[in-house]
Amino acid sequence: MVGQHPEAATDSGWHSLLGSYGMTQAKLQAKLTEELRAMHQIDVRLRPTVQVDAAAIEAYYKNTFLPQMHKAGAPDVPLAQVSARIREILIQEKINELLNSWMQTLRKESKIHSNVTLPHPVESTGDSSR
Repeated sequence: MVGQHPEAATDSGWHSLLGSYGMTQAKLQAKLTEELRAMHQIDVRLRPTVQVDAAAIEAYYKNTFLPQMHKAGAPDVPLAQVSARIREILIQEKINELLNSWMQTLRKESKIHSNVTLPHPVESTGDSSR
């Protein structure tokens, strides 16, 4: 954080930075807690439906992981050493896909009803001299 925001290096600087976003430490903590709870609920609901097989892990390793390693100039890492990490990446990708699909379905199926009565606009008489 300090690298991105050097002014946050001190306690007063941190609180000043939060204030510039209309936040306080308590509001930030409450927001992060809320987001973590939501992420946990999504994970609890969707993770059990995701299955990643060895073929998907191997395909990701060959088609994505190794090319990224080569591009970075890093040496090859054996599949066995990174398969758990790749499995988690693939699980997270699938959870994201399922969440997007779920949200699209919710949007399509939702019907918003409003009981708010809006005032009628004042009709113009066409006399612009008023």
